[in-house]
Amino acid sequence: MKRKTGYEIIPIGHVNRTDYGIELCIREAYIGGLADLRGFSHLMVLWWAHELDSKAHRRALSSRPPYLDGRTLGVFATRSPRRPNPITLTTCRVLELIEPEGIILINDIDANDGTPLIDIKPYYPVLDQVLDPQLPDWVPDDFRSPYPEEGVGL
Repeated sequence: MKRKTGYEIIPIGHVNRTDYGIELCIREAYIGGLADLRGFSHLMVLWWAHELDSKAHRRALSSRPPYLDGRTLGVFATRSPRRPNPITLTTCRVLELIEPEGIILINDIDANDGTPLIDIKPYYPVLDQVLDPQLPDWVPDDFRSPYPEEGVGL
């Protein structure tokens, strides 16, 4: 069986930061996918860290998280966008869904203005919440608490 060596990722939209808030702007071709999303309080948003998409960043197999005072970790032990595929994930609170226009207003996301969106998935506690996760000793205490209502910010 021949393995595929490349894949095409087509953005479904982008992040739009405005003076009044943060929007997930869905491309017209994908607005129909927003059907039945109303009522979910949180979404898991996958986005492409396009500003860090370079050969050097894709070769990075270690990272120095800003919360660890210079400690270097294997990239797969971090949430760093500098990785072989700069795919990132943020759980966001939905403030408003403007379905006909393809706009989802959210509380926060750690993505810059114009960042391409790869996918949106609804947050289901039965699938996405772990009641007693185990973390290594080096993980700071403030990373052991549940997701804050206000988000984590940039």
